Amino acid sequence: MLKIDRTRLRADIHALVADIRALKAIFHESGQPRLTWRVRADLQAAKDRATRLCMLSAHARGRLHLAGKVDQEAQLARVQDLLPQYALPEPEVKAA
Repeated sequence: MLKIDRTRLRADIHALVADIRALKAIFHESGQPRLTWRVRADLQAAKDRATRLCMLSAHARGRLHLAGKVDQEAQLARVQDLLPQYALPEPEVKAA
């Protein structure tokens, strides 16, 4: 099992969910001018990041986020670059 800062990870996931909801709200506004590719690209990027953060959370618990689509090795490869951001510092061992 990976040792990660779950509190920080959960906070980042919740913030990202709020961003996704705000972007989706643009789609439902009446009188909205034609949506630009930037809004769609921002929404897709936020969804991809949310998936990767959820994959990291699942991997830290020894589970799969997308059970039928990836295995443990593929999941680790997708979240490898996130590990330094959420890694807990190693406890210092005091010399006797």
